[in-house]
Amino acid sequence: MGTRLAALSFAMCLVGCAAGGEDPSALDDDGGVLADDLGLPMTPDVGAWEGTDAGAPTPTDRGGVTPATDTGRTIDDSGTAPPRDAGPAAMDAPAGAGGFCAPCATNDQCAGGGLCVRSPLGEMLCGVPCGAGNSCAADRRCVGVQTNVGVIAQCVPLSGTCGGTAPTDAGPALDRGPTLTDLGPTSELPGGALTAGERVVAVGARRVLLYVPARWVRGGAGLVALHGNGDSASNFLRTSGLAAVADSEGVALALPLAIPGSAPMGVDWDAYTRPASSNGDLGLVQDARALLVNGGVDGRRVFLAGQSQGGYLAFYAGMALSTLFGAVNVSAAGDPMPGLGLAGMAARRIPVDLLTGDGDFALANIRRTRDDLRARGFDVRYTELPGVGHCCPLSTRTGTAPALWQWLSARPLP
Repeated sequence: MGTRLAALSFAMCLVGCAAGGEDPSALDDDGGVLADDLGLPMTPDVGAWEGTDAGAPTPTDRGGVTPATDTGRTIDDSGTAPPRDAGPAAMDAPAGAGGFCAPCATNDQCAGGGLCVRSPLGEMLCGVPCGAGNSCAADRRCVGVQTNVGVIAQCVPLSGTCGGTAPTDAGPALDRGPTLTDLGPTSELPGGALTAGERVVAVGARRVLLYVPARWVRGGAGLVALHGNGDSASNFLRTSGLAAVADSEGVALALPLAIPGSAPMGVDWDAYTRPASSNGDLGLVQDARALLVNGGVDGRRVFLAGQSQGGYLAFYAGMALSTLFGAVNVSAAGDPMPGLGLAGMAARRIPVDLLTGDGDFALANIRRTRDDLRARGFDVRYTELPGVGHCCPLSTRTGTAPALWQWLSARPLP
């Protein structure tokens, strides 16, 4: 049985790009945002919508990543079409195929990331995801639906009932672009000590890309960095500018590898499953830190950064693991579940660096995240880049990585 919605939530970041430019005008106005983020009127019965636990996706550490060799493919952000952080393709199948307003009993009867929800009138019907490329049509609204894996945004009938509501085409989905993967056999750390070079190492059933520059010395600093949706760790390492920072500053980097599409709603990172102890991706972030510390990094000088969907996970991890990281950068993202108290769960007020473009479709949520953190007494640096869209606040194009590192590195654990 579904539980009632406790609070409205910011929908998952489903659109954008992992490393390159994006024209904000090409994005839907409400891409990935609940109606209240846009200043639109909310109807009073939003909280009456319920999710169903039956058939709900269960976030698990799927393990079985196919080993192969790193393809060596690097897509830069200097004009080449980048990998997009687009999430699942938009689908609004006819009702008979599990589309919007189709009758249902479980989530697996609904197409394209739609959930089987209970309306205020007791109808069991399929919603469709709220996200750019699949925003709600005029006869629908976007609400947060509480499920057993967290709050997930869905388009539901504006009238509160599917009676007389005809399914309509949601329009073409934004091209997600190729999904990049870090393929390759893992190598063990000899004696656990970090050595110069780039290698993928196994952490249980998961993988982490380690980049240790020649200038790194034992007792130096480290950074855990989370790539965006649809990107790869090796591509993010270079297109973000973090490799150059590591080389010039002698920073050891650990970049966890996502399992593509494994998180709720088909995105790569799970920034939504609560409690934190049941979130496999948070455990991977903690394991990546342990790799650095066990390898010789100063435990007080390990920091965290994330881009786009990786930024949402970085925010969650920064709050849940606030005593393990000196400071956290959140780029092109904010609080993934505003109003549900993630900042309130932090054991310490971890310093937070928020980096965004002023054309980011999630700008309202990012600004609200800034204001909430400051009201709670957090040390917050906020940077809003003019003329920059969602995808690339942290990139070689904007040149933001050096200043990001200087701010983070000046805030070690006490």
